[in-house]
Amino acid sequence: MSRSLLITYDLIKTHKDYKDLEDAIRENFPTYWHHLGSVWIVKTEMSIDQAYDALKYHIDSNDRLLIVGLSGNGVWSGALDQKPGKTYGTAGAWLRENL
Repeated sequence: MSRSLLITYDLIKTHKDYKDLEDAIRENFPTYWHHLGSVWIVKTEMSIDQAYDALKYHIDSNDRLLIVGLSGNGVWSGALDQKPGKTYGTAGAWLRENL
């Protein structure tokens, strides 16, 4: 069953190289929304535990990683309806389709 997950993180490294983790998110979750800093919403068949297992090797022991299943409801404000989304016309359109 397809589900939407929220993934967010804080990397505590001195130089905070997000590329490895962000590449892993893109590789494991090709349908994603990423318009707010370290916040991603992904559409996946994976469970939360499977998603964590796919990403845990891309963070250090002192980093923070949060993965939450989404309920299907959401509100947002700002320019999200004006930015291009990955697959959809706007970031807001992607959220409406995938939450």
